[in-house]
Amino acid sequence: ELRTRYLSARAEANVVRSSIANSQQEYQRMLQLNRDNKNVSDRAVASAEATLKSDQARVTAAETAASSLRDSIRQQWGDTLAAWVTGVSGEPLQSLLQYREVLLLVTLPFDAATPSKGSTLAIEPTGTGGKPISAIYISPAPQTDPTLQGKTYYYRAPAENLRVGMRVTTRLAGHDKSAEGVIVPASAVIWYADKAWVYQKQAAKQGQKSDEDRFIRRQINTESESGDGWFVAGDLKAGDEVVTNGTQLLLSEEFKDQIKNENDD
Repeated sequence: ELRTRYLSARAEANVVRSSIANSQQEYQRMLQLNRDNKNVSDRAVASAEATLKSDQARVTAAETAASSLRDSIRQQWGDTLAAWVTGVSGEPLQSLLQYREVLLLVTLPFDAATPSKGSTLAIEPTGTGGKPISAIYISPAPQTDPTLQGKTYYYRAPAENLRVGMRVTTRLAGHDKSAEGVIVPASAVIWYADKAWVYQKQAAKQGQKSDEDRFIRRQINTESESGDGWFVAGDLKAGDEVVTNGTQLLLSEEFKDQIKNENDD
């Protein structure tokens, strides 16, 4: 969308720029005739000058708009993708526009080395356990992922088995560290507000019936996939019970209770 607006502003500037030469020639001709024994009126000279200045202002406005859009693209997508978008449309950009490839935002740990040009990562859609897909490094990403902490980079990969909005998982070779935590099965995780949650069973409190199950929704970290689930360190501990079936129903019930019944007024 930004590319379309940028190219439109550039095209507008080029169109007006091509007419400035004619406006300049017409103004000079009128000015010469006016000076040569007033063969044209002062009003005609003023009109030609106004047309020239109007064209010059239109070129300036179009160039300013294009420059502003170029800066906006660079701020949102980084220098490399901005160069793809604002330059001559090459094969990498066409592959993305024609959906032969997809653009990936990958979050790596803060202590991970910066990827090198042309390097690759093996990724796979989260929770599928499918065949890894090779993604090619593009550039650093200026914006972070609000759901994960780390350094973000852009990669591109074949679009065949990937869809827009799909979460993917990758592992870095030589980045294994020991950590203590639990494995949360994928069936227990529900995505809400672009974050991962589980419903944890709460122990019965004093005065509460022992057969009344109560649950609390807790956000978990999904940086580390493990088989058909995620490795979670710190948020949950061994022995905690989480709902693995019916999480969507619990979420619906939770928000249904928050909806005010107009008949209660």
